Amino acid sequence: MDSFSELVRELTPKLNAVAAYYLREEAEDAVQEVWEKAFKHKELLDGVENKVAWLVVVTKRHCIDNIRKRKKTEDFISPLPYDEFISAVTSDDEPGERCLNKEAGEIILRYVRSINENLGLPVKLFYYDGLSVKEIAEAMDITESAAKWRLFAGRQMIKKNIIKEGYFVGKTRRD
Repeated sequence: MDSFSELVRELTPKLNAVAAYYLREEAEDAVQEVWEKAFKHKELLDGVENKVAWLVVVTKRHCIDNIRKRKKTEDFISPLPYDEFISAVTSDDEPGERCLNKEAGEIILRYVRSINENLGLPVKLFYYDGLSVKEIAEAMDITESAAKWRLFAGRQMIKKNIIKEGYFVGKTRRD
């Protein structure tokens, strides 16, 4: 087996996690496209010292390009009750039950994607993809305690943004 095949096998889960942060269902396709580009430019990749970092950046940029292409027409979604937002963001239920409904889940996912990737990616992987803290730590190459802290900080930032932007109907609450 050649080194490119080993690189693909080793890094695909990490690149899938990065792509899933941006593209959800289309993540695997995006990573496949990144690998195709990398294979076409193997000689350039061979000259890169830190292949992991380079491929993560290429994946991130590829995902952002895909989002820009499809973001030309984004439909408006009306505000939902405050309690539904907070329940969905802070729920301790099973992954499939975390979002009370599809609309709330989509809106909250927009907030998740709007925060710093270091905080948003763990939140997305935990609440939307059902990964454990240990799996998130492995995918992001961080300690479990760092993954827990990022989940907490990300969740707090999302709550703060939801409240600050007033994207809810009903009672208000301050942090």
